Amino acid sequence: MSSIGSRSLAFTLACAVLFTVAAPLAFAEEKTIAPTGSDISVIMGATGSGVARASVYLDGTLAGTTDSKGNFTFTTAPAAGTHTVTVSAKGIKNATASTDFATKPVVIKAEAGKGKSLSIHVTDAKSKMGLADAKIVNGKYVVGSTDASGDLKMADFPMGIYLVKIQKDGYRTTTTLLIVLSNRTSSYALSPTA
Repeated sequence: MSSIGSRSLAFTLACAVLFTVAAPLAFAEEKTIAPTGSDISVIMGATGSGVARASVYLDGTLAGTTDSKGNFTFTTAPAAGTHTVTVSAKGIKNATASTDFATKPVVIKAEAGKGKSLSIHVTDAKSKMGLADAKIVNGKYVVGSTDASGDLKMADFPMGIYLVKIQKDGYRTTTTLLIVLSNRTSSYALSPTA
C-alpha cells in the first residue's frame, strides 16, 4: 500500500474513532432538568441522563414521546386515581411505574438494554486500601457509591464517555473521563485532604 493510501486510511479511521467517541460525550453531558409542569421525566438509572424520544404509555395507551431532555407533559391531565406508566425506547429495557401524579414530575429510571459491565475500584492513595462510600458523580447525578472494599459494580451501563467526579469526605475530589465502550474495570486513588 502506498504511503498516501496508508495516510488516507489512517485519517479515515481517526475520524471514525473521533465521531464514535464525541457523539456519546455530547449526549452523556445533557442532564435531565424537568421544566415546570412536566409530568414525567425518564432518566437512565446508571447515569442520570435524560432519555429522549422514549414512548410513554398511560394505562397501556400511547400518550406521546419524551422531549430531548427526557421530559413529557400530558396535553390533557390524566383522570384522578392511580395509573400505570410504561416507557420504552431503543436501547433500554421497558420501565413501568404506578403513580397518581400527586408529585410531579414522576421520575422513571430506565436501564440499558445492552449496556456494558462496569467495575470501579477506589483506593486511598497512601495506604492503597479500598475506600468505602466514595461517590461517582455524573453532573449532579450520583451514579453509585463504593462498597466496603472500595468497589462499585454495575451491569448494563450505557456506552459512552462521561466526565465524572469521584468524591469522598476527607479526600480530594478527582475528575476524570470514564470511557465505556466495552466491559471495563477502572481504578482510582484518592489523596487525603490533610
